[in-house]
Amino acid sequence: MRNTIAAWWSSPIPKVGTKFCFQLPRDASTDFLNQVCTNIMHLTPIKTLVNYTGNYDMFLQTKAENEVNQIKKHKKEQEVLPILPVNL
Repeated sequence: MRNTIAAWWSSPIPKVGTKFCFQLPRDASTDFLNQVCTNIMHLTPIKTLVNYTGNYDMFLQTKAENEVNQIKKHKKEQEVLPILPVNL
């Protein structure tokens, strides 16, 4: 059954202006996702949607880069906090 579904989704879908949105199980094949995905919407832990363009591998790479940048930004902000004057 799973191979049949993968074959159906990976076959060309006529462009009629329709977008598909579906949730996949965690064990979905990355090869399959790379073949069928062009845009990925990620629901973050704080319930915001982030849109990524590209296939699944590009999504993983970009998401990891964004997380590293976020951590760097947070660390830099934490370094500046003790320097800021406190107005009491």
